[in-house]
Amino acid sequence: MSSINLPSFPMMVGTVRWCKLIGLWDGTGSARYHPRTLTLLLALIFWYILPTCMFVLRRQDRPLTLVMKAVHEVMAMTAFVLRISAHALSRSTLEKCFYEVQGALDEFARNGQLSEDMRKHLERADVVLARYYIPGNLFGIFLYGGLPGVLAIGRFVFTGYAEELPATVLEADYVLFDHQSNFWIWLPTLIVSVAVQYGMIIGITANETFCWNLIHHVSCLFKIVSARVARLDEFEEEEAYQQELEAILETHLVCYRSVCYLEKALYLQMAVLYSACVAVTCFVLFVVSIVDDLFLLAMMAFVLNYHVFLIFSFSVLGSELMDASTSVAEAIYNIKWYNRSISEQRCLQFMIYRSQNAIFITAGKFFKLTRATFMVAMKTAFSYFTIMQQLYAEE
Repeated sequence: MSSINLPSFPMMVGTVRWCKLIGLWDGTGSARYHPRTLTLLLALIFWYILPTCMFVLRRQDRPLTLVMKAVHEVMAMTAFVLRISAHALSRSTLEKCFYEVQGALDEFARNGQLSEDMRKHLERADVVLARYYIPGNLFGIFLYGGLPGVLAIGRFVFTGYAEELPATVLEADYVLFDHQSNFWIWLPTLIVSVAVQYGMIIGITANETFCWNLIHHVSCLFKIVSARVARLDEFEEEEAYQQELEAILETHLVCYRSVCYLEKALYLQMAVLYSACVAVTCFVLFVVSIVDDLFLLAMMAFVLNYHVFLIFSFSVLGSELMDASTSVAEAIYNIKWYNRSISEQRCLQFMIYRSQNAIFITAGKFFKLTRATFMVAMKTAFSYFTIMQQLYAEE
């Protein structure tokens, strides 16, 4: 289990490569924190979160817009740290799920039962996320924190002086030194901040793409089971029918074990993600109602869109997983199960019973990930915003 060297179906190659880069995958099943992941988490806490908290707390004369921006950044960074930590803690469970799914798909590929369309569909999902989504986020985050720094360096190079040095990615107060008092103090601080920023983006987007891909692969595995069930009537010989039915039962069991692994690994991450989205949405709406700084609002809107997109995507994948799991029962209903022996009917009946109880992934064991819960999360955020606005108006 030291590598994913299965030639028939090399699953999620690009996504796994990004996870290895930041220590969110090692293929050994170890539950220990990888040194790179631990280094990233400590850097986020001590270089980003604590200095930004000090920026908010140490001085009362800072402009309201900067304080609002700093609070917003602390909320986002804290959510990132919690999500990466949850992934690192559940890494061994996610790897078990990965190998379960890959083993089933690889068996189909070797036996010629994995259609070319399904193979291309799964490979395309990995390619799009690994080659475009992660690099796209790396470019987008440069606009948030790196671009103002590059412009300041350009001004210093061409003019010989730098006035009003911008924040080094986030608003921060390092207590021991004033990083904006001198260009030569500000520059190394910026370099470290950008390095931490890119490490964070690689870590969090690798986490997202890995989870998206894994949920989608499990859903596709359920769909493959449904397709194989629908072809059972093609097996006229009793022995061939029984062999196919046994193989389907085994794959169906793999699907359910995989979902159990996913739920165990993701319920904390999803709880953090949905809570962060509600909090960020509520806070951004509140800031919009009291501040008219377009630059601040644009930066907050960037983070808000990101969080809303995330919970929407996981909600859609959660619904897809539930629908795919129940489709197995529908496929059994549509075949001529009544023409089979009593023992075979019992096997099919067991599969129907198991499929009728829809499986799902939850957010903190509180609610299922579905399209409906996405709307509930948005309504909750607007409700909290209304309460905050009323309290602010009363004061």
